[in-house]
Amino acid sequence: AMIGPMVIRLNSRGEKAVGTAAGMVFAVSTIGSILGAFLAGFYLLPYFSLTQLLNATGLILVAVGLGGLAVIKSKSLRAMMVLGLVVVIAAWLLPKYQYTDAYSLKILHQEQGFYGDLKVTEIAGIKCITVNGATESCRRTEGELVGSYFKEIAGMINGLDLKKILVLGSGGGDLLKGGLNAEEVTLVDIDAQLVSLSKKYLGFDQNEQVYIDDARHFLVKNEGKYDFIFVDLAKGVQPPYYVFSEEGFELMKSRLNPGGTVLIHLLGTIGEKDAPVASVIKTAKVIFPSVYPTTSSPDENTSYLLHLSLDLNYKVPESKKSDRIFSEAKVDEKLGIILTDDFNPMDINSIEKSMNLIRIIRNYAGLKGVFSI
Repeated sequence: AMIGPMVIRLNSRGEKAVGTAAGMVFAVSTIGSILGAFLAGFYLLPYFSLTQLLNATGLILVAVGLGGLAVIKSKSLRAMMVLGLVVVIAAWLLPKYQYTDAYSLKILHQEQGFYGDLKVTEIAGIKCITVNGATESCRRTEGELVGSYFKEIAGMINGLDLKKILVLGSGGGDLLKGGLNAEEVTLVDIDAQLVSLSKKYLGFDQNEQVYIDDARHFLVKNEGKYDFIFVDLAKGVQPPYYVFSEEGFELMKSRLNPGGTVLIHLLGTIGEKDAPVASVIKTAKVIFPSVYPTTSSPDENTSYLLHLSLDLNYKVPESKKSDRIFSEAKVDEKLGIILTDDFNPMDINSIEKSMNLIRIIRNYAGLKGVFSI
């Protein structure tokens, strides 16, 4: 707030020139703001990680400071600026501390993905891909999945004896690695870099074709029909609620064969009072005749499987790969609203849930160090 007045004061040549100086400063500031908004939104954020941008900003500020030294005549002021620059440069060059939670943590790769900063890490014999610090997919060194959840889901789907399956949000290929089996499986994911890294580091089949597209856009342009659609989507840790609007569910329905089913994997953190999940369920019931929200953790409701079917007699299948029981999820649907393309405030209303979810994920399997970098 003080920079503007200071710049105006430095550029004023007497009281009569204050107006001209102020106009010039605000004009340059406005042009800079416009250029910054377009540059950041359309070029910098899509192609560079936040770490790279912060480092570049620091270098620019140091360069400006060095330029200032060349024009300052006051020895005392120049000495203060030199001292400040030395402190900044020293702090930047010092070895960066990484919390590894008593493990040897390695960052194997880092780049900017579609929804944020992608990292590939290895710790205690486990490789993980994280997006903005939250885990996307993990494998043990021998290529095995960490945990059995997706194995159980694959076993559940395989028990239905399906021919054509559509997977929206293939991510690191966890469902395929879990043993999903069908005559034809179509994979869709929005993040090309994530898919590429999964194939390079996590053993995702190199020959597996993945359509790089937004899930809803794929449903619009693709005219294929499927027996089953599995949906596992997230913008970082937050679901893309525009996919779960009334119009989005209508698109899913239009891509199903008679009696087909949609299975949606959603994460939750606040039990029965989960208004975003309640809204998804309430909206789905407008389109699908059979809607069954289930969870494997009824006391916590930390993970949901929503079964949406065109079959009025649909029954939730059991997994053939696990004794885990997916029971009915307790969600207060009165807290939910019907989501439409015209009114869908869930991105804002689910901020608290997303922050709780980040805290849970960062402590996943005790590997806090992986998700804190």
